[in-house]
Amino acid sequence: MSDGMGSPSAGLASFSTQANALLRKNLTFQLMRKPLRKRNIKTNLRLVLFPVVLCVLLLVLQKVIDGEFNKPKYRCGCRCIDTNGDGKCENVCAAQYSSVDQVGTCAIPSPPEWPALLQVPRPQYRAVNTGTFPSADLPDESCRKTQSCPATILFTGGNRSFAEKVKCVQGLSLWRNSPSVVNDELYKGFRQSNTERKINEILAAYDFLNSDANNYNVRIWYNSTYKNDSVWQSPSGSVRVPRSLNVMSNAYLHLLAGDGMKVQLEFIKEMPKPATKVTLDFSSLLGATFFNWVIEFLLPVILTYLVYEKQHKLRLMMKMHGLGDGPYWVISYSYFLFISAAYMLLFVLFGSLIGLKFFRLNDYSIQFVFFFIYINLQIVLAFLAATFFSDVKTAQAIGYIYIFGSGLLAGYLFVSFVQDATFSMVVIWELLHWMLTFINYYQREVVQQLLVEPNTGYAMVCNNLRKVYPGRDGNPDKLAVGGLSLALPVGECFGMLGPNGAGKTSFINMMIGLTKPTAGDAYVQGFDIKTDMDKIYTSMGVCPQHDMLWEMLTGREHLLFYGRLKNLKGSALSQAVEESLKSVNLFYGGVGDKQAGKYSGGMKRRLSVAISLMGDPKVVYMDEPSTGLDPASRNNLWNVVKRAKQNRAIILTSISITLPISPR
Repeated sequence: MSDGMGSPSAGLASFSTQANALLRKNLTFQLMRKPLRKRNIKTNLRLVLFPVVLCVLLLVLQKVIDGEFNKPKYRCGCRCIDTNGDGKCENVCAAQYSSVDQVGTCAIPSPPEWPALLQVPRPQYRAVNTGTFPSADLPDESCRKTQSCPATILFTGGNRSFAEKVKCVQGLSLWRNSPSVVNDELYKGFRQSNTERKINEILAAYDFLNSDANNYNVRIWYNSTYKNDSVWQSPSGSVRVPRSLNVMSNAYLHLLAGDGMKVQLEFIKEMPKPATKVTLDFSSLLGATFFNWVIEFLLPVILTYLVYEKQHKLRLMMKMHGLGDGPYWVISYSYFLFISAAYMLLFVLFGSLIGLKFFRLNDYSIQFVFFFIYINLQIVLAFLAATFFSDVKTAQAIGYIYIFGSGLLAGYLFVSFVQDATFSMVVIWELLHWMLTFINYYQREVVQQLLVEPNTGYAMVCNNLRKVYPGRDGNPDKLAVGGLSLALPVGECFGMLGPNGAGKTSFINMMIGLTKPTAGDAYVQGFDIKTDMDKIYTSMGVCPQHDMLWEMLTGREHLLFYGRLKNLKGSALSQAVEESLKSVNLFYGGVGDKQAGKYSGGMKRRLSVAISLMGDPKVVYMDEPSTGLDPASRNNLWNVVKRAKQNRAIILTSISITLPISPR
């Protein structure tokens, strides 16, 4: 800077220049550029390596499980038998030589034949008319004492006259008007449908749908209370449905073709079974709960970043130094999308390479679509959630609680969605949810901007500017700024003196766009603070009352970022940063390359002053810039401001009675 604190103005920074400045800042904040500064490297490594470590852990667990199931006690049992009669013992493995734990892995070349059975309720459990199960056409409950209750079969369909002609088994055939009535009556007979745990069982139910003499279309209800396992464990589980279908098919043929026509069902048997191994895919066993947690691990990371900038008012600070909304949202969203995509890509690729079936057995194009939609939705959710938090620790805690809770919901609900025939609607729902959430968040931002954007030959002109804060809880309104009129030319430093609460900060907050004036007008460089704050921000510098700094960035990196926002580039940017650091005594001894979080209060104050003067702003506001400075540093600061006022107008506030740099 030619004057020690200023630099020739490079003009209005373009969209790409602002985006480049913000992207560089984000990368600097996340990545370690110097070996001596480890700041976020551990966090970044944990984030990047988390999916890798997770996949390795799953692989190790899978190997341990496979090794356990590969032991002889889980393989088909074998015996040494002389099968050829030559006196030599041969190892023969078969089900008859196996234990219960081994038999499931044995080959079954010729499965046994099982008779096709019809499960008929016991007489004491057959459906009757009782107070708990009222139905006028069911037999009276007294038949249970003599065990003479008939087995009941329910019918429904679109053609009652046809359905009533079909007689499939001996029993009581009853018509019902709709499938919903059948469902209701079947459920009421289930022992867990009533508090008395009574059974009122119906043999079966048939819905003839559109069946007639030319069409045979039947839906069957059957008792599925008992397990439908393999024939080796529960034969009845595999034989109930075939016989139920067979008796109805024969009844239909008998009606149309007479007694001589029937479908013979002699037995049922399973398909031959080859020898297998006991396997357990651990990654798939974990289900949606676990993998949902893995994906959402990024949510607290994004949320923390956004709330950090909000808590320390850094977003507002960037806006006041010329960063537009467009570059901010585009770069922030793209930045988080890149991190999320890289995270998920590494997770899927590494998991596939080491052989996790969860990834390899699912089509990668479907995985890409799902994960892409999910991470976009998650980013938008983080942006929306950030509006509700003002403290980083609270946001982190709520973020992890959300991950835990939503993971449990996924475990219970996601599987049913996948099994549902309408699962394709889930993708559409996510897209709509993403769009609606983004619109909702954008509307919130518009509202917040309306609250933040209230605040133009002289560099600054105020005419009867007034600010009144409305009273609360029955208290009267408070007048903070009462009819202030001011004209400030270029090259002048105007000092505002007054005790705490006198309205100094309220005035500056109106001028920098934090609050709206109650009445009056003000112009900066000819632009109205009520309507043209975005244009004012490009030629304005601000040193706020409280330092707004990234604790993980160095003083030099702060100045580089804000210099780029002011459209400084190359050697001009480097020179401006170096001279700014020297002018506020943060250059020598490597102080400018230390993280701002390690600065003392006075050093942070000097850095804030240097930031406010970067890029040759035409109007600079300094709200109590000497707070926390020792006498020597304060004198040095006044010298810096005195040199800087040559090409700009400066307004500063102070509670000190003496401002040696201010002519009025």
